[in-house]
Order: sequence, then C-alpha cells, then structure tokens
Amino acid sequence: MLTVTVCYTLSSLGDKYAVSKVKFSSDEFTFLMCSSLSVFVVLLLPFQEIYFSLCRQAFAAILLMALTKIFEFETCAAVLKYLSAFELKAWLGITLFVSYFTDLFFGETLSALKILFIVVTVTGLVLISKSGKEEKINYRKLALPLVLYLASKYGYGLVIKSFSPYISSSMQLLPALI
Repeated sequence: MLTVTVCYTLSSLGDKYAVSKVKFSSDEFTFLMCSSLSVFVVLLLPFQEIYFSLCRQAFAAILLMALTKIFEFETCAAVLKYLSAFELKAWLGITLFVSYFTDLFFGETLSALKILFIVVTVTGLVLISKSGKEEKINYRKLALPLVLYLASKYGYGLVIKSFSPYISSSMQLLPALI
C-alpha cells in the first residue's frame, strides 16, 4: 500500500506540473497520459496474464475502459488547476470506500485488514483537510470535474471487475489507451 502511495504521489506531482507549469490543455494532457501509459502497458505485457474472448462483452469492456480513461484524464487536468496533487489523491480516497462497499455487494467479506485500511485512509483524509492552506478553493467551479474524476476512477475498477470473465485487465486497458 505504501509503495502504491509513493508511486501515485510521484505521478500526481508530474501531472500537476504538466497542467500548472507547462500549461497543457485537457486534450494535450489526455494524449500525454494515454501515449505514455500505453508504452508502459506494452512493456509489462510479458508479465501479465493475458486472455480475451471474441465476444460483445470484450468489445464493450474496451469501449467502456476508453470512456473512463478519457473522462479521468480530461477531468484530472481540470481539477489539478485548483487542487494540489496531494489534495486530489485525498479526494480519491472516497473511491476506496465506495470500492469496499461494492466488494460487499459482489459478495466479498469486509476483512479486518480492509477495515484497518479504511481507518488509515480516513485519518489521512482528515489530516489533509485540516492542513492549513492559504488560498481558498472555489468548489463551485471544481464540483462537476471532481465528481466526474472520482466517478471515472471508480468506473475503471468496476469495468475491470465486471468484464474480467471475458477479457484481462491489460487487454481492456491497452486498446482503450491506444
């Protein structure tokens, strides 16, 4: 969990730099993310379990994955104009809770380890929200892109989970990024 947090933090700082300092538009940011991630996924393919069925569900998974990634990257660029990388990842913690409850809906049990992760995440969210920030955030401008960003991040996991009987996650992601 800590390794993922470090990697997400580093990538978020790069995202913030691309949007704030380099002034990439949402479309330019989306292109950058899709092109760089597709190279990364191709490099990891030999280490992945790859499978797919030639069926409607597999093609629907790729289409839905492309939509979630477009919404994610387009809205991420918009949100990072107002929030720091750390604040954005804190907001992303909300999808963690929704994912846990979705797992319960799919019949999985809520383990003590997941409860511990929820407590750690809530603690982090509280600490970030209480940190003193000099500038006020206009959440009216930010609300729609932030909600769409969170929905797209949640949708990404939901698409992978829902279509995993038909197509592996890598085979959903790579064509969607391309």
